[in-house]
Amino acid sequence: MQLAADSKRSSTSDAEVKSLRKELEIQEQQLASNAKNGKVDLDKKVAGMKKREDAWRNRINLLTKKIERESYREVLEGYGPSPHRVKFQVDIPRDSEKDANIPEDEYPSFEIELYPIDEMPHAVHLFLEQVYHGLWDGCSFVVNAPHILQAGTYPGKGVEMTYAEKVREFERVGLDVVSYQEYNKEYPHKQWSVGFAGRPGGPDFYINKLDNTKNHGPGGQSHHDLEEEADPCFGEIVEGKDVMERMYKMSANRNNDWLLDNPVHIIKARIVDMDDVKEAKTIPHLSDMHEHGTEVIWDDDDY
Repeated sequence: MQLAADSKRSSTSDAEVKSLRKELEIQEQQLASNAKNGKVDLDKKVAGMKKREDAWRNRINLLTKKIERESYREVLEGYGPSPHRVKFQVDIPRDSEKDANIPEDEYPSFEIELYPIDEMPHAVHLFLEQVYHGLWDGCSFVVNAPHILQAGTYPGKGVEMTYAEKVREFERVGLDVVSYQEYNKEYPHKQWSVGFAGRPGGPDFYINKLDNTKNHGPGGQSHHDLEEEADPCFGEIVEGKDVMERMYKMSANRNNDWLLDNPVHIIKARIVDMDDVKEAKTIPHLSDMHEHGTEVIWDDDDY
């Protein structure tokens, strides 16, 4: 009797094992099928995303080229062909010997020659517009780090406005930042060159005290989201390097982002051979020109 019972249980157990194996095979086949279908769906979605990414990149390139051409046109029509020079007068302590020939109503100065407009049209256009509209008058050089001397929208002595108000002077006329990080490898951040600071760059600009080609060029600042970008480099110091070197020697607080102990007041900045200044008209922010602004909408149905 016991042997018969054991034989019956064994038969039942074998049947259960076969059933479980069959069920497992079915599940494995289903998983394989799902995985295959899932991979197809994933590949399709990735392909769709790649297609959209390429389309957006083409749109961006088109807009970039449009901005370049319009910047070139506006510089050519407004300021003539390259080269363009900008002269800055700065309030630094007078040197009785070096500054002996400077008239009483003028100050020590330096000149920046901007790069050709067919090479750096957008950044050059922005800087010329800032200068032409007198926006740098009353600002200051505020940072004297080991590698750069930087000017910003910090009001100089005797300027009756706050830092925020000075920034808004640039913003309200739409001349505060570049539309994209324009860069030309033929004009790197070598010593004495001039570049826009920040992302997006501007309005602050800096003088490279040494060769910053690697640090300020493409991929040089990995703390930014788009680390492959670079600071726009748009000109270089061609006159007044002795004035710059005197500014380099001024004391700065290394424990406070190398801020100058005594910021250097910019008396005025003028385009050479164009001493007049025209007040810029206030323009609305682009997003305020129409009801909702421009939105980028991602729709899963597009994949």
